[in-house]
Amino acid sequence: MIFRKMKLHNFRQFKGDTEISFSTDKSKNVTVIIGNNGAGKTTLLQAFNWCLYGQVKLEHPEELITKEIISKIGIGEKERVEVSLEFEHLNKIYTCRSFIDYIRNSNGNIQKLDEDRIFTISDSETGETRKTTQNAIREIFPSDLSTYFLFDGERMQDLVDNQRIGKKDLSNAVKNLLGLDVLENAKYHLSKAKKEFETEFVSDSSSRLSQINEELKLIDERIEEESLNKEKYENELIELEKKQSKVNEILKSNAGLKELQNKRIEYAKMMERIESDIERKKTDIFKTFGTASVSYFLGSTFDILREKIKKSDLSDKAIEGINANAINHILKSGECICGCNLNNNPTAIAKLEKLRSYLPPESYSILLKGLEVNMNHAIDNNSKYYENFNRMYDEYNNLINQKDIYTNKINDNEKLIADVGDRDLSKYNDEYIQLRNLIASKNQAIGSCKNQIDVLKQTQRNREDERSRITVSSNINDAVQFKVDICEKLINEMTTRLNKKEKEVKNDLQDKTSELLSKMLNSDKTIFIEDDYNFNVADEYKTTTLSEGEKIVTSFAFVGSIISIAKEFISKEKNDSLGISDDDRFTLVMDAPFAKLDLSHRQNVTSLIPTLTDQIILFSADSQWDGVVEDALKGRIGLMYNIDKNGTTSSISLVEREVQ
Repeated sequence: MIFRKMKLHNFRQFKGDTEISFSTDKSKNVTVIIGNNGAGKTTLLQAFNWCLYGQVKLEHPEELITKEIISKIGIGEKERVEVSLEFEHLNKIYTCRSFIDYIRNSNGNIQKLDEDRIFTISDSETGETRKTTQNAIREIFPSDLSTYFLFDGERMQDLVDNQRIGKKDLSNAVKNLLGLDVLENAKYHLSKAKKEFETEFVSDSSSRLSQINEELKLIDERIEEESLNKEKYENELIELEKKQSKVNEILKSNAGLKELQNKRIEYAKMMERIESDIERKKTDIFKTFGTASVSYFLGSTFDILREKIKKSDLSDKAIEGINANAINHILKSGECICGCNLNNNPTAIAKLEKLRSYLPPESYSILLKGLEVNMNHAIDNNSKYYENFNRMYDEYNNLINQKDIYTNKINDNEKLIADVGDRDLSKYNDEYIQLRNLIASKNQAIGSCKNQIDVLKQTQRNREDERSRITVSSNINDAVQFKVDICEKLINEMTTRLNKKEKEVKNDLQDKTSELLSKMLNSDKTIFIEDDYNFNVADEYKTTTLSEGEKIVTSFAFVGSIISIAKEFISKEKNDSLGISDDDRFTLVMDAPFAKLDLSHRQNVTSLIPTLTDQIILFSADSQWDGVVEDALKGRIGLMYNIDKNGTTSSISLVEREVQ
């Protein structure tokens, strides 16, 4: 099938009517739709899914119409969301219209009516048009296989960027391409039937047999419950890992900003410490200045005083600690402090009077002596004070210089942050840690389920062995055994057939992907897909680690190979009544993640895109389009469009641009 055109009416941000035609030219088989991130490329890609299958893989999938349009609907009025697709298949034109009406009732509430789909088919030769069913569309473009013709950028990246998601996607591709899911379902139902038949066995010990059958039934229920829980946890784990990958991508893309923000914190702490040290140093300087500055500033007078004291007649006969008042008191009392009576002792009185002559106010020699001692002590201290004060002042100036340096660093850092755009990354760090813990919890839950299943299966085998021992031979049991054996044989045959076909298509996928990857990388590369769908890429020497760009190239190679196999399968398995011919053509709709490809890879991949299938509808970011990608597709582009915002409104429109 080849898409001819798409019409949208009020579909999400595409307000009003939007129409886009797709190139059906076999030589110019590429239609390019260019828009910035968030412009609406993913919405357009999902419009295909919604129109054909009623599925929307977007955030808030229920919001197909904008709140702005809803708010303008009057009482009794209605607005419609509609997407129609017109495509060509084997000289017939098919049209699929999907729409929903929104009506505001008399109570002022919005009522959403049921989705509706209308399918028509027109014969280009006879001009006859008639209605058809969705089954006819599904036969041409099966929903299980459509996922391999409608690729969004995130899924392409997940193919190789997230092994868990990539493994599941590749596994589903192989099983869906061959219809192996039908065999899986058949195996499941045959296993259920086998277990039901086994409950029909009879025994001499009928009560114990009934008890064992009841236990086995409960064990089956528990195994199924644990298996469903395991599958549920694995799906939740995939979603958690996808979220973690997105958060990690944000953190990686903002690594420069994160470093600048860390410097902001580091500089702020350093500035706080410096300012605290400055305040402490100022306090120390003022304290030192207050206690010793008087002595220091009097230091110039000390030299003068010392010269004068040297010229003075300083007697050292005075007794330190005794003053004239004390001697006068002794003489007046007539009794020495030692108890000696002075009245009859003129010699002692004369000595005391002589001693008093050396003391103020008769003599100041002892005061000058004390002043000399204090001045000498002050002079020694002044030298230390000067050194200490100069040291503290130098330290203070160094702190002021450090403050100036960090002030400049902070200002420069803030300018760099402003240039890249400041944003709060702490929430992403917190979210990453939270997701990491949730992932660990899910892995633990999956492991617990696996252990429970292993224990239950061992118990199941034990009960089945016991049942075999107590089951007696009889016509009834022989008939039951026959039915059980038939089921077992069918299950084994289906398992063998399933494994064989799965291995065949896996090898085919491996070979096709290796061939395409080698072309895209211009070097011999081999993809090895293991039984569990882990895969490795090797060159002629050894397994190699892929760069980010090579991962995306590998994803392109997988997409091209899956499409090739899907085309072969659809052409082979379609009903002969549809009239398969060489005109059976296929489309690939792809949001291509060119950004992570270097220039050489970008050129190689882009030049091969038109060869992947008969029609390519390619979405690209504006920044990724200009240059190498545009040049590589010259001569293969039939139509080009820009997704533009309509002025300051939130609506979006498509504008056709000239193909160079």
